[in-house]
Amino acid sequence: MEARRDDFTYVEYFARKQKKHLTQRIQNLDDKVLEQNELSKTIKNDVAGVQYSLTEMDFTLSQLQSLVAGLDGKICSLEEKQDFANMGVAYLCNFVSGKKIEMPGALQKQLKNSDNGRGGLKEIADSLSARLSTDGIVQDDIAKLEEPPKNLLRSVSTKC
Repeated sequence: MEARRDDFTYVEYFARKQKKHLTQRIQNLDDKVLEQNELSKTIKNDVAGVQYSLTEMDFTLSQLQSLVAGLDGKICSLEEKQDFANMGVAYLCNFVSGKKIEMPGALQKQLKNSDNGRGGLKEIADSLSARLSTDGIVQDDIAKLEEPPKNLLRSVSTKC
């Protein structure tokens, strides 16, 4: 019996030792699993943050594209208005210099649209044609050209 007791004690000792060893290995694995879970959560949060940033950038980019498209329309409108103004200035310069040039169609169309009492280019052209002589000098202001220019007096100002 004594031999069996020694065998039983040895088996019991060996089982405790194996249990302790297996418990330590399980604890190490649990620690590694917890570390991996924390790392996974951190990665998930980082990915969510990057996704939010990308969504925000996409929204900002869409706003910028919309703004640029709006600016493109405004630039086209300004170009059209500038071209129209250039035609008007060229016509007026030719008219003032005495050249008989037909008014461009776009200007005539604009004059028809603006005949609601404001006058515009037509009023200016009529006014100029009434005041201009054949050589292009304004009749009313000839006397002013013969007078000597007036001297302007300057005063000294003090600055603090």
